[in-house]
Amino acid sequence: MPDFSLFAHLSDYVSSLIDHVQRLRGRERGYEFRLDADEDSLQLYRYFFLSYLRRFPHRYSNGELTDVPEFEQALQLLPRTELNGFTRYVISRLAQEQDRFDFQFYAVVSSLLRQLLGRRPWANEEEMLRVGEDLYFLSPFGYEGLIYWPVGEYLQSVNASYGGRPATAEVGEVLRLMNDELRRFFSFGYAADVARCQYLLHGLLYPVSREEDEAEGPDISLLPDLTAVA
Repeated sequence: MPDFSLFAHLSDYVSSLIDHVQRLRGRERGYEFRLDADEDSLQLYRYFFLSYLRRFPHRYSNGELTDVPEFEQALQLLPRTELNGFTRYVISRLAQEQDRFDFQFYAVVSSLLRQLLGRRPWANEEEMLRVGEDLYFLSPFGYEGLIYWPVGEYLQSVNASYGGRPATAEVGEVLRLMNDELRRFFSFGYAADVARCQYLLHGLLYPVSREEDEAEGPDISLLPDLTAVA
């Protein structure tokens, strides 16, 4: 009897190599995390970030942005460019390798990022692209892959921004990289998250196909939140 576990292991290994090559190619094309912010803006980002961590010190805090007075004012008064800068600052903190081993910190910051990404859509396509690149290239490669970050909220916001239109070429390139990686991904407990992301990606990359599928009455009752937008 053939050893199917060996085949499965080899398949996972090959898929992992493919994903790794994709990320390397992206970096060769010039991706580099760079936050265009002056010192005043960086101090503001640190202040917001630490305010959230002090208010919600552990993963059971169920933190909401609007429960922090500083955020409540910022969400109303700050220009969107500053909010986008803060979002990218949070992504950079989540990407720091030493912090990923602090599960409490990782969970709280992931929750913060999820809420920031959900408060869109974007009015600026350049900001949308930069955040998508950050999520793809900075998310930890390997078992802790893209799906462990709140990429679903990002895709919902992108979907809301385009309003049923296909993504532009530059944004579409990043979305295809995400789609390729998620298509090869499987992990117990994350199947619904992957399906949700794939549904949103399919609509952004192939909107006509999704309209045809919906016209035929697809059964998405198991994933009731798939069509929600931020």
